[in-house]
Amino acid sequence: MPKEAYEVPERDLAELSLRFGTDVLWLSFQSTVDAFQFYHWRNGEHLRTLVYGCFDKEHTWERTEGNPESWERAVFFNPEAWNAGNKNWSASGEKRRYWPDGHSRL
Repeated sequence: MPKEAYEVPERDLAELSLRFGTDVLWLSFQSTVDAFQFYHWRNGEHLRTLVYGCFDKEHTWERTEGNPESWERAVFFNPEAWNAGNKNWSASGEKRRYWPDGHSRL
């Protein structure tokens, strides 16, 4: 399927969030290649977007918008799991490209 077939209806989801005064989340994933999309709106306001390895390049953050959410550090960057699985990577080189926004502020 073409890339366009997987586009998120962002405008519609923001309107739905505003209309019902609630949070709306969009999550899609493909576990075989570790790709996912996460979008979050609250009361119509876009809070966060994370797109990882979906369209351009596997194992790369393709889109990160908004501020990190409180759950992200524990889910994506558990220090014990990170260090155990990536012992041979340098702290500032290869590892950094796998962090959203290239930041360590999560």
